[in-house]
Amino acid sequence: MFGLPARSLFPALKLYGRQIHLRFRTLSKWAAPAEAGIWLLEFNLMDVIISTEAVDLQESDLLITALFQDERPLRGSIGWIDWRLNGMLSRFLIENKLTGEWRERTLIPSQGRIYPRLILIFGLGKVKEYSYLSVREVVPFMAETLKNLKTSH
Repeated sequence: MFGLPARSLFPALKLYGRQIHLRFRTLSKWAAPAEAGIWLLEFNLMDVIISTEAVDLQESDLLITALFQDERPLRGSIGWIDWRLNGMLSRFLIENKLTGEWRERTLIPSQGRIYPRLILIFGLGKVKEYSYLSVREVVPFMAETLKNLKTSH
């Protein structure tokens, strides 16, 4: 299904100005057929917004961003977030609490410095090793991580 996680079913796509809204219905659990042969399925909904607007103004509970292991100083969206957090991400890098290694995950509070309450940072590994195949591998990993957060609305 175009590189989406295998469990993602029925993606809905809507365009709103500079944003793309996706709604995924993911299978959260299933039960074997009862005597009548009926499968019991339970689905979760996940709304994903992909936007070109400023990351610190996104109206969401969770901001997802990524960084490379060997790109210093931090640039782009992650650099802007670091600036808004008064260099907290740079300090984490210096203290090796954050490295940017492939598939690293770090969840931090925004401390009210940006609109989203939480920031989830994914490590993308080294810039020269990053490719289209990396994207195909990391997107399902990100979706599974989000599912495992078990957040409530």
